[in-house]
Order: sequence, then structure tokens, then C-alpha cells
Amino acid sequence: MIEKVGFNCVGCGACEGICPTNTVKVKELDRGYKPFVNRELCINCKLCVKVCPIQNINIPDDYTKIKRAYRCWSRNKSVYLKGASGGGVSSLLIYMFDKKLIDAALVTFYDKNLNLYGDFITDKNEVLNHSGAFYQQSKQLVNINKITRFHSVAVVGLPCHIEAVRRFAELNKLKNIYVMISLFCTIGRMKKGFEDFIKKRFNLEVRNLEFSEYKSRYGKSRLGDIILKTKDGKELIYKYPEYLNFVDYFYTPEGCFNCRKMFGLNADISIGDDWGIKTTRKLCLVSVNTDRGLEIFLNCNLIKYYEVSNPVKTLLNSQPIGIPLKVFHPPLKVPVLKLMKALGSFNTNVPLFRITSLIRTIVLLGFIKLGKPKAYER
Repeated sequence: MIEKVGFNCVGCGACEGICPTNTVKVKELDRGYKPFVNRELCINCKLCVKVCPIQNINIPDDYTKIKRAYRCWSRNKSVYLKGASGGGVSSLLIYMFDKKLIDAALVTFYDKNLNLYGDFITDKNEVLNHSGAFYQQSKQLVNINKITRFHSVAVVGLPCHIEAVRRFAELNKLKNIYVMISLFCTIGRMKKGFEDFIKKRFNLEVRNLEFSEYKSRYGKSRLGDIILKTKDGKELIYKYPEYLNFVDYFYTPEGCFNCRKMFGLNADISIGDDWGIKTTRKLCLVSVNTDRGLEIFLNCNLIKYYEVSNPVKTLLNSQPIGIPLKVFHPPLKVPVLKLMKALGSFNTNVPLFRITSLIRTIVLLGFIKLGKPKAYER
């Protein structure tokens, strides 16, 4: 049953979403995410196991699926400012709502305690309320059963979410998914990292705060600010690199250790940051993987774009740390990630954090030095 998944769980929420008796709950613990089942309510239907994506995410992306690749950003100032990477995903969603290609989109929501979950929006005016990147795991599929209420749906999520949706769609023989958009993912981040960061940076306990607004990498520049507003009028502002320096690889759920999908190329379109080029402009790198994805992208008049000449090489270069970890999958990867996760317990101690950060930097530079796999270049 789903309990056997244990800490291999990636926290996607698909098992919660599909359970007919509402008996499965995924919880975040020190090691990562883990599903729990109320045995008194369980009817042993095994739907939870059938939609779980962990069997899919350890299979590397198939780079032969890439049709074309582009760099793009939104023409709309508001969309550009609110987008983490120039507003590419938001622009595509607004375009599809405008043209009535979709009547719903699965996107990320947050509650007053900044717990992340997926749900559906049905209007283009809702898109900007869900733009930006949150940098912690979302139970993106916890409301997946609602998908049958709509005629034509766009699905947005990380590669693990895309794999869970594909399993759900196959199981239920769905025909109403118009397009799937995958977001690049280097590594997962637990909410505890966010909680510890807020405590260290602002001396505030997240459990005592109620959030009313979240803006990710807001502004004109590529890195931008993360801006949090609370219901009692507090405004917490910090730099994107400052946050990632605190959480990355120190708060990785164990379920992410074995994931080998960086771009989610089983989706129609894959979008994320391009860290392979130096620029102050916010922009996203787009991999178009299906004919429908290509049609949507080229017809979208809300973005500026230009094509890149070598799509596979450009994608590989765009993620200098993630590619060695996910594509190469070196034998020492899992024990090294477990070591860095253990070091994360010292993060709230300033002198020790400086030491653990140095260790992390040395380790990650070692992975980067591995180079790039020649077999994937074409």
C-alpha cells in the first residue's frame, strides 16, 4: 500500500487527491514527506498507489522529445514584474483563457500559513494571483479530482506533478487535458527551511503569522526580491539568493534524492530559468516538446522570444548544478545529499552555518566539475 512508499514520497498530494474515503494524508517530517493511511477508513482500492509518481521520476528525461527551444519574457509589464522568470507561464495561461482554448488551469495556491497546494482557476484575471515561484514543495494534486468538472484544462506543475497527472489521466481515461506545462526543478525544498529562514532572518515564528500576499522575485531585475505581507501589516522583504543560500540542499526531502527529471519533458511545454547565460533581464528558457505545445507557444502574442540553435545543449547548460546531480546521478549523490541535509540542522546557528555553507559550496563545485554528458549533445 501507499505507506510502503515511506520517505520516497515527494509530497505531490496525488494519493490524497484521489482517495475516495479521504483516508490518506501526506505529512512533512524531519526526513521529508511520508504518506499515512487511516486503516479504519481504507477500502483497499489501491488508487493511491496507481497515481504515485515515484516509479516514473527515477527515469531520466528523454531529450529526443525536444522539438524547439526558446528564450522568452512577457510583453506585459505587470506580468513581467510578478513573474519569477519573466512571466512566461502566466502569459501562456492568459493567452489560452483569452482564446477560450481552456476553461481552467491547475496552478499553485497558498493558505494563510503559506502551505502550498494545487487547485483550479477559471479566469485570466486570477492568473497573476498565482504567478512566481515558491521554492518549497506543493501538494499540487490534492484537488485533482476536480479536473472532471472542466472541458479543457491546462496543468502546471513540477516534473513529479506532471508524472502524477499522467498516471491519473491514464487511470481515469481523461480527454480534457489540453496542455501540460512543466517547471524546471533542480531539487525539492521543505517548508521547514522557510520556517527556519524566517526565524533566523526576522526573529519571527511562521506558525504565529498569517500571510496575505506573496511575491516571488518581484521587480525588473533577474533575481528580484521575495516579498511577504502579513494580515497584521508586517512586510518581510529579502533577496532571492539570500533565501536559497540558506535552504538549498540543507532542506531537501529524501524523496527528491532519486529523482532524475530536471525539465519534465513528458509535458507539452517545459519552462524555467536559464542560468547558463549572463543577463540582468528576467527571462525563461522554454522547451517545446509536442506539436500542440509548439502551436500554443508560437501563437501566443503576449511574449517576446527568440529561438536557440542547440536546444539540448542549451537546456543542459541552463542548470549547472542540477544537471550533474540529476543527469549523471553519480553513486555518491544520495549519501552526499543526506550529509548536507544533516548539516542543515545547524543553520540557525550563525557560526556553524558559515562552516556548513562552505562545505556545501565545495561539494556542489565538485559536482559541477563533472562536466556535461556528451551523449546528450546534438
